[in-house]
Amino acid sequence: HLKQLASRIPVSYDLAERLWFLEVRETMILAALVVPDEEMTLERCLEWSEKIDNVDQIEHSAMFLWGRLAMAGHCVSHWFNEGSAIKRALAFYTVGRMVQLKPATAMYSISDVIKMLAADKDEILVLKAASFLIRSLLRTGKKDVDTLAQFIFTLSACVDTGKQMIAQNLQTEVAFISDDD
Repeated sequence: HLKQLASRIPVSYDLAERLWFLEVRETMILAALVVPDEEMTLERCLEWSEKIDNVDQIEHSAMFLWGRLAMAGHCVSHWFNEGSAIKRALAFYTVGRMVQLKPATAMYSISDVIKMLAADKDEILVLKAASFLIRSLLRTGKKDVDTLAQFIFTLSACVDTGKQMIAQNLQTEVAFISDDD
């Protein structure tokens, strides 16, 4: 419904900004859909990203906004360096969306993603986001089977059911991709 509504709203930075800063889930999604790409400077992107504080906002903004922007890579670098779990998850989801939209733009390999997780090994939000990126990379043919198999094994061996579920999702994706080969 929000996508249909957005198609009837004029593309306007001023309107999008007002919608975003209302900080209501639906208005933020509308803002992400109607903001003109060319008007989203790095400073504006970073300002907008400060209002993101939950997984729903992370996923929707990566899908409808960040992943399509030309300067998304600069945002991602900033979010990874910022250090908060929310921003790191936002960075992983955004890169995953970028890979889905333009597979040739893959900034990281599966091994890179796993190495980047060393600091977040206990943060389920970040692991889930990284899993999304890994699954996106797998679908582009980017495979690092040995490193990924070890990562899946490590997650499977954890007592944390969240990590076990992430491992299962990754294993399912690997099996799906292997069936296509």
